[in-house]
This record gives sequence, C-alpha cells and structure tokens, in this order.
Amino acid sequence: GKSDPDLIRSDHERLHAVGRFEVNDPRNPALLDLLDEHDVDIDSEGLLLSRSVTRDGKSKAQLSGMTSTAGVLSAIGGHLVEVHGQHGNLQLSKATRQRELLDAFAGDEVSSALGLFRKAFKNYNELLSMNSRN
Repeated sequence: GKSDPDLIRSDHERLHAVGRFEVNDPRNPALLDLLDEHDVDIDSEGLLLSRSVTRDGKSKAQLSGMTSTAGVLSAIGGHLVEVHGQHGNLQLSKATRQRELLDAFAGDEVSSALGLFRKAFKNYNELLSMNSRN
C-alpha cells in the first residue's frame, strides 16, 4: 500500500518494518507462483520482507534483500498475513500490541525471563521510591 509518514513515531525519523516468513508450504501455490513470477529467491532463513518510510514520504521496499516495488511487496504480503476483525489492523500499529505479539512469538523461555525482569524492575522502582523519601 501507500507509505504513510504519519505512522512514524514522533521521536524517530524513519519507520522500518521487517518480517521473515517460512514459505515452503505447498498448500499456498498462488504465493509460490507469485514468488517465481518475480524471481524472488527463498533461502534457508525463509523470505524476508522489509519496508522503510522516511518523514518526507520516501519509501523503500525489499524482498529477501532485493529492491522491489511496494505493490509487489503488498501482493506477496497479502498471501502471508491476515488480520481479522473490523479494526484489527489498528491494533497492530500500537506499540503495546506489537510487544505482546513479539513476546508471545518468543515462547516460554523469553516469557520467563521477561517475568523475572519485570519483578526486578518493580523492586528497583520500589527501592528508588524508598530512597527518595529518605
């Protein structure tokens, strides 16, 4: 789709979104045909899609490290990700939701480490609060 500089956080000059996908699923022949049509190579790491947008509206799209058009990136991405719900896409633009999704994707080991970090950070803040009262 069209690049939108309004999606860039106020404290940043550029938006950069990257996704890595495994695409060796024979149940998605339309995607495999589209990748073949655009000579997109898939390595052992999968398919890498990236999009950068600057404040002045300049955009750069890449497929597995090769420059592409935003239209091709969008067409291929449409075969990889589905957002369900009337306003589901709006949730994806919120930083808290992005962190939740990344944490869920990371699995139990990272989730456990995150829990320990949150507990330690809470203790740290309590100590700071106690210290400022003295």
